[in-house]
Amino acid sequence: IINECNVHYWATALMITTYRYIASIDSDLGKPPFAVPRLRFVANATSISPSIRSSYMLEERIEGDFIKYVHNDDPEPLLDPEDPEYNTAVFLCFTQHVQYIQTHKKAFISDYQGAGNLLTDAQIMTSDDFGMEMFGPGNVKEGVRDFEAKHKCNRFCRWYDLKPFGQVAGHQDTE
Repeated sequence: IINECNVHYWATALMITTYRYIASIDSDLGKPPFAVPRLRFVANATSISPSIRSSYMLEERIEGDFIKYVHNDDPEPLLDPEDPEYNTAVFLCFTQHVQYIQTHKKAFISDYQGAGNLLTDAQIMTSDDFGMEMFGPGNVKEGVRDFEAKHKCNRFCRWYDLKPFGQVAGHQDTE
């Protein structure tokens, strides 16, 4: 439970950092000519029994169809371009790019999933020097190491002034 709460805390903080970055660019350039999803992680609370034999993590209820947008193995949308939620999946890949840069290539959110504007059960990918055990077994160590080679910049990356990672083999610019 403590690990889940730690991941949730960090995911919330990283998402707030992303929206602050977006706001800073919006103040310079104005709003983009496409929809920017407004997402957040569910509210949660923990409870530890007086005997400390059990603990619970309660999360805000998510209504609607549950969608897995981005897996923790690969920084690409899991949805097809025809899917109505594809824009959200592409946006979440952009958030990974922001977080990767903002944390000096040390961490980003992955395993994005949820419904509507609510996200839950994320994973935090970290570089080897950050501490792999901090976020549990969902922290796939190759995630950060291979991010520059696997991330595909999209219209969000371009609008919000994130540059492709040079001529890294396999890097593509899509959308």
